[in-house]
Amino acid sequence: MNPSPEERPVRAASTLILLRDAADGVEVLMLKRHGLSETLGGAFVFPGGKVDAEDAALDGEHFLDQTASVLHDRLGEQDIDTATAVGLYVAALRETFEESGLLLAQQLAPAQSDAALARLAQGTAFNALLAELQLRLCVDALAPWSRWITPPSSANKRFDTRFFVARARRPARPPRRTRDHRSRWCCPAPRCKLLGRRTHARTATDHDPGPPRAPRHGGQRTDRSAPAGPR
Repeated sequence: MNPSPEERPVRAASTLILLRDAADGVEVLMLKRHGLSETLGGAFVFPGGKVDAEDAALDGEHFLDQTASVLHDRLGEQDIDTATAVGLYVAALRETFEESGLLLAQQLAPAQSDAALARLAQGTAFNALLAELQLRLCVDALAPWSRWITPPSSANKRFDTRFFVARARRPARPPRRTRDHRSRWCCPAPRCKLLGRRTHARTATDHDPGPPRAPRHGGQRTDRSAPAGPR
């Protein structure tokens, strides 16, 4: 017997809205999914994906640039434990790296980034890769932005997604193309207008996330300006 929509598991996920300064204003990193992808084929999306158990198991003292307690407080969700909160931050950076080749890590040289991509392609686990290259993730650059939960009416898998926003380090290197994604820096205004026209022209579909459900942070929504990223 198939579970009812309310009984289907809701998976934790993280998404990163990565911004950079450009000659014509702010640009945002977006990915175009492969047309044959099982979910949202051909759509433009922000990098992100489901949280893995290993994301919460990363040794913060050696591989994160901010303490777990501070990250937990910033998220503003007192109903989850500290390790779970940290895992959300780590997942956002890991997924962005896996999908675009861009990694926010302290003092990351281009040669190290290329080496990390090569090791990832060879099947090295993300946490092991950080240890091998002695990299410290720039989780402090991520600001919690919003939270979207796939509605029970969706026919697709359900996700509880936290959105983070960050400013890319300068100069931001070009993103890489992967098997499932083609990434690019885009001016957000045309993409938002196009999304608005498409949304207005149709009723809600299976992949519509529904209204944002933003947790409170100190009595306020988590929406905020992008912080300065790593230099």
